[in-house]
Amino acid sequence: MGRESMKKKLVISVTVFLLCSYSLLIAQDGLSLMEKLERVTKENEPQWNLDRKLPVGKLVVLRWSSGEARVFMSITVTESPDRAKEIYESSVIRLNEQLGAKRTKSTVPSLGAENQLWTGYNVDGSAAMQFRQGKVHVLLFAPSEDVAKRFSRYVADLLPPSKTPQAESSPQAWKEYSSVEGGFSILFPGNPSQETQVVEAAPGVQFNLRIHKLKALAEYSVMYADYPIPVGDPAVAKNVLDNGAKGAVASVNSELLELKEITLYGHPGRYLKERMPSGEIMRVKMLLVGQRMYQVAITTPREEGTSAEMVKAYETMADKFLSSFKLIEKKEKSVETNSRPHKKGA
Repeated sequence: MGRESMKKKLVISVTVFLLCSYSLLIAQDGLSLMEKLERVTKENEPQWNLDRKLPVGKLVVLRWSSGEARVFMSITVTESPDRAKEIYESSVIRLNEQLGAKRTKSTVPSLGAENQLWTGYNVDGSAAMQFRQGKVHVLLFAPSEDVAKRFSRYVADLLPPSKTPQAESSPQAWKEYSSVEGGFSILFPGNPSQETQVVEAAPGVQFNLRIHKLKALAEYSVMYADYPIPVGDPAVAKNVLDNGAKGAVASVNSELLELKEITLYGHPGRYLKERMPSGEIMRVKMLLVGQRMYQVAITTPREEGTSAEMVKAYETMADKFLSSFKLIEKKEKSVETNSRPHKKGA
């Protein structure tokens, strides 16, 4: 095999790895809530053993044991936040009746959209807790108030925030974000986080993967990496972009909905739209600028069972984010980020 052929295989494999990085992050979010909760409690509550798992449709019943003590929890995933609210309100009435006049009611700050804690109904100090967050309703019984609060918090932290497009729909929330080191600017509906991963794409071949991301109603990210070898040849660039996009889709078993060639400032790129195994829709713009590959991506919630108006809102926010990406000149002294309010016409 010739040297040029080896180079082509290397750059394509690097591209697949780069594109897979974000796709795999999304795919990992598709792990069931039960699996995530089991992992979190095992790490934070080693004395508690999850010994009962009973998934029934959109209802999951769980039990943890620690000696003679037990934590019972039910998690119901409903079709809408309104339905979760109905279940919550009827459950509050039922528990008030069942736990009797001696029970004490209180709430826990910053837990879900609504929550209720019952204590004092048993001499052993046991507690009951329920809350709702988004489309999810959670009910649990624990041997103490402290345990009830801890386990409730574990679930709440794993749930997405209520899916209302409040931030994205507010013009004031969108700010121009720029990275001098990254050589780009873009609009984010908030302040993104940053991280750098050192990636070994092949034996002896490493590169830095820079990630700027934000999670609101949708998930937003700009990722980029510099290839360790030249990729300027048009034929190589075409293979890198085409095979990289297709390989990334295949790696997470998503459904490719659209793939087309694009350019920005004369630089070659690709646009792809895919449906993730979880049902979420990911839209990506790939751009090859010299030896640097940019990936600008937005993942919106699943559209199945969603109103046409909401689907349109997803499309609007995706277009706003992707179309705002611009290349900027890199100055000698790097200042990684700078955020400022986006002014109309900027």
